[in-house]
Amino acid sequence: MYQRTLQLKLSRGFHGRQVSADVAVAIERPPQQDSATPELVAGLHLSLNRWSGYHTFYLSGSALQPASLAVTADYRRFAIPELSAFPRAPSIG
Repeated sequence: MYQRTLQLKLSRGFHGRQVSADVAVAIERPPQQDSATPELVAGLHLSLNRWSGYHTFYLSGSALQPASLAVTADYRRFAIPELSAFPRAPSIG
């Protein structure tokens, strides 16, 4: 989701007293040239606000943060042409 290409992103945060959630989806440029299927990216981040603890960043300091769980998914479609002088299947474009 951090590329310098055309992309469409949508995100929404839901914040409650005990649980917070952030949902994001993106449609990006296909990873393969001349592909008809865009790359799809989605993510979900859940935070349990009542369970918190100190988190130390690499070398920059510490902060009190809630317990959290994040899940991401990425869908990419690749078409590998048949390596033959006379291919049996047409290449997908």
